[in-house]
Amino acid sequence: MRSSPAFVLAAGMCLAHSAAAMPEPDVEIITMARPGDPVEGLPGITLASAGGGATINDAGQILTASLLAGPGVTNGNNRVVMFVDRTGHDVLVRQGEAVPGAPGRVYWTASINTLGVQNLVLTPGGGVVYQADVLFNSSVASAGISIDPTGNDTALIYVGGPAPGITPAANVSVLYLPNSGIGNGLGVFLANVPGVGRTLFTGDAGFFDSWFSTGDPAPIGPPGATFLTLDDGSLQANQFGRVAFMTVLSGGGLSTSNRTFIAAGPPDQLVPVAQTGTSAPDIASTTYSSFDPDMIVINNNDVVAFTTDVSGPVTDEAIMLGTFDHVRLFLKDGDPAPGLPGLTLNNLGSARLELNDNNELMFNASLVGPGVTTSNDSALFVGGVGDVRPIVREGDPGPSGGTFPQIAGNGFYAFNDRAQVVFETTIDGSRSMMATSPSGALVELARAGTVFMSDDGFVGGIGALASWGNNFVASTTGRGRPTVLNNNGEFVLTINFAGSTGNGLFRFTINDPCTQDTDGSGTVDFGDLTIVLGNWLNDYLPGTGPGDANGDGLVNFNDVTTVLGAWLQVCP
Repeated sequence: MRSSPAFVLAAGMCLAHSAAAMPEPDVEIITMARPGDPVEGLPGITLASAGGGATINDAGQILTASLLAGPGVTNGNNRVVMFVDRTGHDVLVRQGEAVPGAPGRVYWTASINTLGVQNLVLTPGGGVVYQADVLFNSSVASAGISIDPTGNDTALIYVGGPAPGITPAANVSVLYLPNSGIGNGLGVFLANVPGVGRTLFTGDAGFFDSWFSTGDPAPIGPPGATFLTLDDGSLQANQFGRVAFMTVLSGGGLSTSNRTFIAAGPPDQLVPVAQTGTSAPDIASTTYSSFDPDMIVINNNDVVAFTTDVSGPVTDEAIMLGTFDHVRLFLKDGDPAPGLPGLTLNNLGSARLELNDNNELMFNASLVGPGVTTSNDSALFVGGVGDVRPIVREGDPGPSGGTFPQIAGNGFYAFNDRAQVVFETTIDGSRSMMATSPSGALVELARAGTVFMSDDGFVGGIGALASWGNNFVASTTGRGRPTVLNNNGEFVLTINFAGSTGNGLFRFTINDPCTQDTDGSGTVDFGDLTIVLGNWLNDYLPGTGPGDANGDGLVNFNDVTTVLGAWLQVCP
C-alpha cells in the first residue's frame, strides 16, 4: 500500500484541540467498478454506470446498483443489483426479471436510484435485504426482498400480497421504510395491513411471520395497554434479531404525558427501555418528556442509545446509553465538552447518533463557553462512557486547506468498531469526504473540483460526490442498515467525474503507517519488541491493540517477525 494520494494532505498537523501530531494515514484506493467493465454471465454486456447505493460488509463484499449497456439492453432491462470485486461483477437481480415469491411482479425502477432500490443492506454473512420497486399490472409498488448468500432472491413481503402470519387472510397495503437486514438475509419490516393495522414482520424465505400490530396488547405497558402507533422511522435491528423502536400506547390509565415508550428486545420478549413521564436516570428531579424517533440506535451487545428531552427544575436535553433494561445518562446539556477545556455541551437532543459494538457513540453537539462564536460552536465527537474525544470542531483547519463549517446533525457520518469515522462536509464551497485512521489522524479522501488518482492508475477530475440519497440511511456496520465503512477500515464511495469520464465506484482502505513501530518512538527497535512481548497472546479487533505489529488482531510470533523485518526502520 502507498501513502495518501496526491490530493490528500492528511492531518499530521495538530488540530486546534489535539495534544500531539499523529502520523499521516496510509490510504489505498482501488477502482471497483467503471463504465465499460464487463459483466459476469452476460456476454457482450458492460456497465454503463458504476451505480450508487454501495454498501460493504466486514468480509469486504461490496453490493451496488448499476446500469448496463450492450446488445439487447433497453430501458426495460438495463438496471441491476450486483456484487462487485476485483475479479468481476456478478448480477444478482435485473430489471424486468420476475420476482420470485411475488406472482406477476417484475423488478422495476423509480427515482431513488438505478433499480428503485431503497435501504440496500449487505449482511455480515453475505445475505442481502432491501426494498425494491416492482411492476404489477402497469402499477409500481414496493416489495421487501431477501437474497441468501448463494444468490437466491425471494420477495418476503410485498404490497398487494398476503400478509404473512395474519389470520384471517389479508393483504399488505403499505410497506414502510426504513427496513432492516439481519443475519444471513433475514428482513425486518413494518407494513400496514387493512383491518389489522401497522404490523412488525421478520424472517427470511424459510420462515417469515408477523409479531404484533397496532391495537394488540402491549407487553411493555400497564395492564390493558395496547399499541396505538408503531413508529417506522425509529425501527432498528441487530444481527441477532433484537429490535428497538418508539411506540405510543393507549389505555391502561395512560395519558398524553406518559404514553410514549422506547421498546427493545426480541419481538416476542419486548421490554420498556424508557417512558415519557418517568424519572430520567442520573438527572435529578427530572422526567423524560420526549424522544427523537430517528435517534434510537441498537448494537449487537443488546445495548441501546437514544436522545431525549427531560423536564424538571430545568429543561435539558440528553443522550442515554445502556442495556435494554438499564439505561443510564451518557451526556447532557451543560456537561463539560470532552477534550475542549472550558466549554460545555448543548443541544444534545438534536444529536445524530451512531453506536458501534464497543458501546461507543459518535455524535454531534453544539458548544457554549468562552471564545465560542457562530463560526466555531459545533463539533463531532466519538467514544464510550468516560472516554469521549472530539474528532473535529467547526472552524478547525481542513487537512487539505480551508476550515470546517458547521457540524450539522443531518449530515452523513458513520464509524466502525476501531472508532474510525467517515463524514461528509463542505470545505470552501466544495463537497468533501473525510475519514480518520485507527489512531485518529484525519484525512481527506475526495473533494469536488480536485484531481483524483487511484492506486491502480485511474486519474480523473472530480465533478461531484454521489449523493447519499442513494443510501440515505447509511449507518454503522452491524446495525441492520446499509454501511459504507467496515471494521477493517474499508470505505466505498461512488464519484462522478467531470466531462465525459463518467463515474466510478472506489474502495478506500484507511490505516496507520508503520504499525511495526508499536511504541510510537519513530524507530523500529528493542522498544517495539518489548511492547509485543508485554502484550503476548492478547486478542484485539484487527489494527487496534498495542503490540499487534502486523495488525491481524493477535499478538504472537508473527508480530515478532514483523518487527524484525522492519528493524531500525524510521517511521514518520
